[in-house]
Amino acid sequence: MGLFSRKPDESEEEIEPGRTKARSWWYSLYHRTYDIRAKTMAVEAHEHNPNARFLDCGAGGGRYTMRIVEQIGTKDAWGLEVDPDLVAECRSRGLHMVHGDLGEPWDIPSNSIDIAHASGIIDHIFDTDKFFEEVRRTLKPGGYLMILNNNLAAYHHIFTLLCGRQPVVSHISERALVGTLRLDGEHWGLLGPQRLKRSFTTYGMKCLLEFYGFRIEMVKGVGFYPLPPQLSRIPNAIDKYHAAYFIIKARKPKRFE
Repeated sequence: MGLFSRKPDESEEEIEPGRTKARSWWYSLYHRTYDIRAKTMAVEAHEHNPNARFLDCGAGGGRYTMRIVEQIGTKDAWGLEVDPDLVAECRSRGLHMVHGDLGEPWDIPSNSIDIAHASGIIDHIFDTDKFFEEVRRTLKPGGYLMILNNNLAAYHHIFTLLCGRQPVVSHISERALVGTLRLDGEHWGLLGPQRLKRSFTTYGMKCLLEFYGFRIEMVKGVGFYPLPPQLSRIPNAIDKYHAAYFIIKARKPKRFE
């Protein structure tokens, strides 16, 4: 979920108390770029549709989900979440919840969802093919999926490779975070089995969506580390395929085979 992959509802203080000054600076930059800029752009990219049935894939505690619901203007809001405590929290916010794993078959009827959203979650799934099969199955013809995720081809990851280190979004162990530049190590060390299972480039995700029959309607890049968000907008407009994060809107065709 972003460069440091955390639940959308958690505050900065809850994540990493006692960070070093350098890591605090880097985390602050991440927070402004991903938690504020990227998530806001993803929310605002949604269509206003009060009659839509909305599904948040990996709803967490539901706070970010409710921002999207407000943007869409619907009251028919659903979430899919594997953590039973977070399922209960979402239900307390008025969301209809399905308890399940995103990488397994979903207990959701076919052709029943108008809008689906996946923010910083797809890279945590082992079986991403099953995920896209289920999105394709449950979306109505003409419905769309909005994705916000890390971009493996971002320049700061390329720089990490040039230094001979492991990109922070390319985890190689379920037990240890090793080989990175260690600007983020304290946080990832808390995640255990939640470490990332897949790494995607913007172009790779676009191609995968097309493979599953989706029509790409929008591709945006967000963030150019170490630039602050306000200085990243022009580089993002020029070169979205090397931005820190991508936002992709992909629609299921009305005639889908």
